[in-house]
Amino acid sequence: MENSQLLEHIGETKTKKLTDDIQKEYRELITKTFPEKENLIKTNSLIQVTDIDETEIKSIGMSCVNDLFINGWLVFISRVLGAQGGFTNLMRNSGNGQVNTYFTNSAFGMLLNTNGGSTGSRIALGSGTNPPVMDNFNVQTRLIGSPQSGDAVCGESVYSVGLSKITIPAVIAPTSDSGTIRESCLFGRWGKASPISIQTYPVSRDLISPSVNYVSAQSISIEYAILIWDEINGKNRSSSFTRN
Repeated sequence: MENSQLLEHIGETKTKKLTDDIQKEYRELITKTFPEKENLIKTNSLIQVTDIDETEIKSIGMSCVNDLFINGWLVFISRVLGAQGGFTNLMRNSGNGQVNTYFTNSAFGMLLNTNGGSTGSRIALGSGTNPPVMDNFNVQTRLIGSPQSGDAVCGESVYSVGLSKITIPAVIAPTSDSGTIRESCLFGRWGKASPISIQTYPVSRDLISPSVNYVSAQSISIEYAILIWDEINGKNRSSSFTRN
């Protein structure tokens, strides 16, 4: 079992400080495990379960060290940073490529929502155990029952200058049925052209350890983090996605 140290937090109060400390521990673990420069950017999905309107942690888990960005996300970043115009093919969460995803010569043209749809980020949770690979496009096995079987809508991301951390939390509540979370996926919701609409594109898939258990009428909170290392200054930095 990876991240067995998290079990010590069961029964503790869920706070922002505790969440930040756990993310910091994960960052240090990655630094020790992957000291080479090719591992400067990693994601982390931290999942905590509490009772509704309560703060006591009932179950907790986070990404294994072999989490991965998805190929399509890297294509997206190269397009945004390079400001290339024209159409490109990006994998959607359905597994089908979207060939008419459009980037204008203005680097962020694709992010503009001109159709009244809902952009931003989404998070999916599952119970699959297959190791992540870069052509994954969704969780392996969706959870059963609503709302936990659907995509959680993420709130606004927050960047903390002192922590070099972007947080994007999501909350799923109240749960129905019971289940075990062993994987998560982060998606982007971005505009496409011809015809104009909003589509869902995979960003990262993560295995979760320890497995996170929940029962009916509980609350699942997720914080996605992107961890970035500053090799020049010999420091590591984190950016995390958190959505509500």
